Amino acid sequence: MKKLIGTIIQTIFILIIPLVVLFYIGMLPYFELDDVSEYILKAFIYPVLLFYFSYIVSIALHELGHLIMGIKNRGSLIEYNFWIFSIYKANNKLKFKLKGKTTGLGGICIIDFPHDIKLSEFKEFCYGGPCINFILFIIFSILAILSLKNDTLLLVSLLMASMNLGFGLSNIIPYETVTGIETDGMKIYRAKTEKNYIENITKGLKIQDFLKKGGDIKDIPEDLIYKPDAIVNKSDMEMMIFYISKTIDQKKYDEAKKLIDECLSDNNKDKISVISKNNLKLSLIDIYLETDDIDKIKEIYDESLFKYVEMLCKFEKSINVYMYLYYVINDDNKANTIRKDLEKYYEENTNSKMAIESKRIFDLIKHK
Repeated sequence: MKKLIGTIIQTIFILIIPLVVLFYIGMLPYFELDDVSEYILKAFIYPVLLFYFSYIVSIALHELGHLIMGIKNRGSLIEYNFWIFSIYKANNKLKFKLKGKTTGLGGICIIDFPHDIKLSEFKEFCYGGPCINFILFIIFSILAILSLKNDTLLLVSLLMASMNLGFGLSNIIPYETVTGIETDGMKIYRAKTEKNYIENITKGLKIQDFLKKGGDIKDIPEDLIYKPDAIVNKSDMEMMIFYISKTIDQKKYDEAKKLIDECLSDNNKDKISVISKNNLKLSLIDIYLETDDIDKIKEIYDESLFKYVEMLCKFEKSINVYMYLYYVINDDNKANTIRKDLEKYYEENTNSKMAIESKRIFDLIKHK
């Protein structure tokens, strides 16, 4: 219920309020136009383009706020994404590339923090994005008042003001959406209430960066990954999932299955997020593929997992192998389409460890 409320808050602030501004303020100046094509152009097409412009700029500046505060507080850039653009660090050099569908219309700023980062520094990083949005809200509100006689400038100002107010408010309130995404406010709340949150999130980012650079899960350094003595909070759960992934990569399937069952038990239902639960289901699928328990996959591959995998596919092409698995079970036609895309991806990425592992799972699915 809390996740649903969070999603409603986000929808109202970021979409509904700006859309109301868009259609009522955007159309008002053109009600008396006789030319239908001119009316459609000025009352609909221009405002919609301005809406997307405001949306993308607001996201980019929100993530820029995180980036500035992250670097200010001793962090270093791993990746800064917005819309279809990506700026990332490789071999101590900043690089830029277009990522197509990777980032969609969203954005993300990934910072590598030092192991001794303080709570105050992490809070400043989280507040950086919403603060930029609130500053822009004030600036464009003033600009709207000063541009009452200019329809286009008034619309742009009101869209930017409402969009940034929405981004600021929806990100500062602590909640988790139904897809498992945590707001900046939620991250701050967890940092205050979970003593190992900042330490584990820092380790998690380093693990993901290690894997992205081609490292194997079984080779993750011991100082980054550990088995929690007990699952006390969500941070322990998230670290346990990394440990389970390493255990599976070491082919210790019985141990991994036992740990997954423990994580998914009723005792831990308040300590597991939507994302963690879906990651555990993917780990179970990996075990079932390796141990011939194919029928059990149908029992756990539900709508929630499908949507999660669909989201991951936008970030990493190799994840499409799990979408292929879903359609092998449910829709042969779509499975064939994804199969062709995957085969082309494997041909073009013969040296990528992610692609190699994905192809291994792909071959298991085809065989079984």
